[in-house]
Amino acid sequence: MPDDPYWTQQWGLAKVNAAAAWSITTGAPSTVVAVLDTGVTFSHPDLQGATLQNAIAYAEAHDVLVVAAAGNNASNAPFYPADYPGVLSIAGTQSNDTLYSWSNYGSWVRVGAPGCDYTTTRTGGYGSFCGTSAATPVVAGLAGLARSLDTTATAGRIQSAIEGSAANIASAPAPIRSR
Repeated sequence: MPDDPYWTQQWGLAKVNAAAAWSITTGAPSTVVAVLDTGVTFSHPDLQGATLQNAIAYAEAHDVLVVAAAGNNASNAPFYPADYPGVLSIAGTQSNDTLYSWSNYGSWVRVGAPGCDYTTTRTGGYGSFCGTSAATPVVAGLAGLARSLDTTATAGRIQSAIEGSAANIASAPAPIRSR
């Protein structure tokens, strides 16, 4: 078990069996996980010419698994970059494996993950952070652990393993799976 004094408040890490995964691997220096959450407005003129979509295609061509937040609009309308081909889109789930009311959903959303995390705050303390932007790094971290454990695993194989190990969420407005 982790020696983090706030471990008991991090229900999401327990939900995804992080401690069990860490008993097998805590990552490898050769595995890079980048988390970018900038609130990009994909319709901005500087990003036209679907730039974001080209970046995702480039990453996919280089066997990178792109994981993106599905959004917090309680909507099934496509949200980008999460709805682009080649992206593993993530909804936010509660500790009882139900979708948060604010999470986006729909057939384009691939999995759900714990949508609230206990983390550091800007003021130097600790507190809760909720949103699909909190759920997405949970899945990205799992993908990083999987790649660290098996450096020959392709992005597609890791994505399939994540999707295949998630449980169905019966209460979601549209079918998604929870990690």
